[in-house]
Amino acid sequence: MALWNWKHQKAHSTRPLIQAQLIPASPNSRPVHKFDLAPPPLVSGSPAYYAPPICIAASPQDDCLFAFFPPSAINIEGGISCVWERGQGITAWKVKDSWKSERGNDVVASRWLGDGRQWSYNAASKPELVQSPPLGPRTLGTPTLILVMQLHEVQLHVHTPFATSTAPFFNHLRAPLRQPAHVFDVDVHEAPFITESHGGYRVCRKASIGISYSEPSVLIATHCTIVPTFSNPASSPFSLDFDTSPLSRNSDRSWDDFGEENTVDICQIQFDVFSNRRSLTTTPLFSTSISSFSPWSAPQAFHPSSPTQVRCLSLFTAPFRSPTVPSRENVGAATCGFTLVVAYSSHYGANRQSHLRSWTIRRMMPSWNQTEFKGLAVSSISDDGVEDMEWAMIPGAERILETGVSVAGFNVVSDGSAFFMSLAADPRKSKHKGKLTCVADIRRLRVADLSDDAGWEPASVWYQPKHSYSLMPTSCVLSPNQALICSRGEVFPTQRISIIPSPRRSDNEVAPLSSVLAICIIKLADPGDIIRLFWSRYNPSDVLPFVSGALDILGRVDPALSRFGSTSKSDGAHNVGEMATLPSILGFLVGLYKHCPIPEVSQRWHTAFTFCELLACKRAFDESFIMGENGPRLVETFALWQLIATTTWFVGVCEEFAQNVLRWQASRRWIAPSGADEEFPTSDAYPLIPFVLLPPTLSLFRRILGHVLQIRAIFQGMAPRNQAIVMAKEQLKAAFDASPLQFDEFPSLIRQLEGEASRMLQDGENRKIIQDLLVELTPTARSSLLLTKQATLLAKHPGLQDDAQKTRLLIPLDDLLDIPLVVRRQANTAKEEKDVLTKSMLTGPPALGLMRVCVRCGSRSESRWLDRRTRVPNRSGVRWSNYEYEWEGNCVCGGSWIKAQR
Repeated sequence: MALWNWKHQKAHSTRPLIQAQLIPASPNSRPVHKFDLAPPPLVSGSPAYYAPPICIAASPQDDCLFAFFPPSAINIEGGISCVWERGQGITAWKVKDSWKSERGNDVVASRWLGDGRQWSYNAASKPELVQSPPLGPRTLGTPTLILVMQLHEVQLHVHTPFATSTAPFFNHLRAPLRQPAHVFDVDVHEAPFITESHGGYRVCRKASIGISYSEPSVLIATHCTIVPTFSNPASSPFSLDFDTSPLSRNSDRSWDDFGEENTVDICQIQFDVFSNRRSLTTTPLFSTSISSFSPWSAPQAFHPSSPTQVRCLSLFTAPFRSPTVPSRENVGAATCGFTLVVAYSSHYGANRQSHLRSWTIRRMMPSWNQTEFKGLAVSSISDDGVEDMEWAMIPGAERILETGVSVAGFNVVSDGSAFFMSLAADPRKSKHKGKLTCVADIRRLRVADLSDDAGWEPASVWYQPKHSYSLMPTSCVLSPNQALICSRGEVFPTQRISIIPSPRRSDNEVAPLSSVLAICIIKLADPGDIIRLFWSRYNPSDVLPFVSGALDILGRVDPALSRFGSTSKSDGAHNVGEMATLPSILGFLVGLYKHCPIPEVSQRWHTAFTFCELLACKRAFDESFIMGENGPRLVETFALWQLIATTTWFVGVCEEFAQNVLRWQASRRWIAPSGADEEFPTSDAYPLIPFVLLPPTLSLFRRILGHVLQIRAIFQGMAPRNQAIVMAKEQLKAAFDASPLQFDEFPSLIRQLEGEASRMLQDGENRKIIQDLLVELTPTARSSLLLTKQATLLAKHPGLQDDAQKTRLLIPLDDLLDIPLVVRRQANTAKEEKDVLTKSMLTGPPALGLMRVCVRCGSRSESRWLDRRTRVPNRSGVRWSNYEYEWEGNCVCGGSWIKAQR
């Protein structure tokens, strides 16, 4: 099985090991960074006794991971369940807890709780982002895990907050699914009870765990298989006991009497984790037939005349849009709803027939008219004796696929639709024989009637002809943002993993992807899969409508973003901190342009990354200053060298900014005609020229300049008590003296540019141009006139009228001194080897394990703490340590950290 978590994780084909690899955002790149998750001690000590892990699942916050290691054929004991916790980087995982299971009681399904409130896009008459009610029952806000076992048992594992270091990571509760039960965490849990049916044992083979909005209960759907009595799954195959008793009662039965049942069982789960005694309650609800819409049918054994093989079982929450819902006004006011979809095959061989069937499960109030629900399965339960609630199971839709086609995977999309993978009847009939062969199609379904959505084209899985039959896809999973699909084909001992773009719209419009991006940004999720999907289908000309559409949607959630550039202050000053989604938007632009396959467009990521660095620089200075009676006061006196390094970096950015603007003003003596975008130089010629027109960047320059000038004044007034202070003062003085800019007059220039940009934004057309410039991050024909006006205003400022000063800005010092090219390259390399947080030189080699690299922008930084839970302030002071700790999980661009290669 495969799972996404900013990376792709899969079980090893032969060993008890989880392998992970980072999926790059560029569609033309192959995964290069691979790593393994350390197995628990019980597994690593005897790897031959355990099989490759199954039921891999990640928590909603992507900070915990679960997997089950089933026993191998030579193991007389049960399997091992293990939970990992993520460290500072996405490649740092540590085993937090592991426990054994009884033999034959393997994990069938797993799910983490605590999804919280989900965001969705409502494309109605008033398009907007809608936040749903909480998904699932209430938890403690800590990792909570539900497991369904083979012997009809449910297990609840809850992590206790603020527990002692010697306490176990999880508290365990377990209860049976086949009978009502109410257990507490202090009870002694006995071995699971093995149920008999039709002369054999009932073993759960497939299960699905469903949660719904504002619903305190969890529903579990299970499908069982009947095995012979003498193959007790809980017995040891190596027992030396010699049984001389007569054969069991099923000795006269044939093998055709055993196999998969023709029913799916539904059970309700409720738990209480807030009381002193935690409890778990199970209540069986329904047992519905698969091959007929008879929801209340009794369990049926496998019968040779009508064989069924369940391929997929999915229980999820969805809108109440089933066409068979009775017509009653208050039926739609049910408190929750679930949809059950079963994919099964009714025959084998060439005449294999695949079916899809759905049911709707919902609550009803006892005051409703029950005659309208006549003929439906109804189960009555009591919620703590307050009021009786009834569950109704309503038959939905049915679909029969073409002969020979089978279902290999079924995944639900957040908007209520679903993806399902169907295997081709004969892969060799493809037109691409000899090159590539289509072995499977991934289609988008409407859950209401299980029909194909005509507005979406299917996605195909292509294999080489020699692998068409041997490595047919057996499962598929969705990426976090549902932009990519990962399929897996396995034939011992080989695995084949394929990364496939999700089905596209028939009109190939980029608007649906804009809503996906808006939800990704507001959830602070990683957009790597969206970037990979975009560059595999669209061109750079589609970037503007793609990102602008997402900004329009986010503007309804982030009021400051919707008022981009607007300010109520008389001086035109802006507060960039009010835009809560701006850092995530810039981080996405860094990744989008960084992985663009066109080099000329790819250069724009430097502009977005400098914007992110300015935001981080402002946060560093804000953390070092506090507001006193006479204005801001520097309180972080232990981070003098970090402040000097950051100040020196900002001085260099100001010089580059002024240089870009002066070069633009010198080269734009004419106004570019309409449609002359291709005549503009590439973005690497003027990487910072968009800053002169963007109010957020001008606001950052103004605020950081105020801090920098205060630091210079503080250092000038320091008494030379020791040699360190003397060296610090000289280094800071050299940074300002070597700059051709007059920083005493530079703040007035920035305020003048910011005020002029605010006046430009009063015009609706100019406002649209400036908003598009934030997305494109390069000069265009539409923005040329406004950029030239701002550049002229800067060039005419009194602080930039000295010819010698302009010469030092426009001509690099290396050209004046005629420095050899080899020395220049070495100097440029040295500039790149700086810590992205402290702007100081990197001192620790990667071999020490402290060096980390951002997977999005490639920046480097040194880790300050080996464990985020046992961190201590370093010698730079508490406030500066807090600033660095803010970036322990992510880079300044929002990308995740990985350990640098040794």
